[in-house]
Amino acid sequence: MLSPLIPFSIYWFLYDYFVIFVLHFIFSKLFVKRGNGAFFAFSIVLFVLNPILPNVWILKNLSYYTIFYALGMYVYSFVSRHIDLLHKSWILAVNALLFILMCVILIKFIQQTQAFWHLYFSLFMALIGSFLFLLVALNFSKSEGKLKAFVSYLGKNSMEVYVVHLLPLAATRILLINHFHIMNLWLVALITTLISMIVCILVLEFSKKLHIKKWLF
Repeated sequence: MLSPLIPFSIYWFLYDYFVIFVLHFIFSKLFVKRGNGAFFAFSIVLFVLNPILPNVWILKNLSYYTIFYALGMYVYSFVSRHIDLLHKSWILAVNALLFILMCVILIKFIQQTQAFWHLYFSLFMALIGSFLFLLVALNFSKSEGKLKAFVSYLGKNSMEVYVVHLLPLAATRILLINHFHIMNLWLVALITTLISMIVCILVLEFSKKLHIKKWLF
């Protein structure tokens, strides 16, 4: 069951995502109109079984992350139906407080244990955190100006940024630490983030102008 294809560094995400996408495609063909529901049920079973599944190939990753993909299928319809409610400030405030509380619980009590329910708590916490990010994005979408346009641009091209950013980030960090001997972690983080972002945008725009974007990404 061990695969000779091993994803490199952060690209494990794309590797897992592709396999999950193929599984979803198979379910959509087998169950047609009920494909999404059947796939969601399948993802729940995988997640529940995660602690007892063998750590071979990407089975552990699949059993943990498939449920996030499955839930993502329903996000757009959920947001569309409750858009007015989600724009309310008190919803954002309550969700932020809940997320902070869960972070405290994780750090103070759960992170120190090896209990199997740590896995299930992490799912709930990830969902709360994702929902918080969604609420922030929705509230930010009401603003106007160049900042909104820039964030919107990054959001629409987030996959491309994810794929490209590792190389300029690693190269910049090595140069700063090994050659310029900059040891301030905050300064290194700031410079690497800025340079990585600039390189990602340049690669993306050049790929568009050269009409090779669909081949690269």
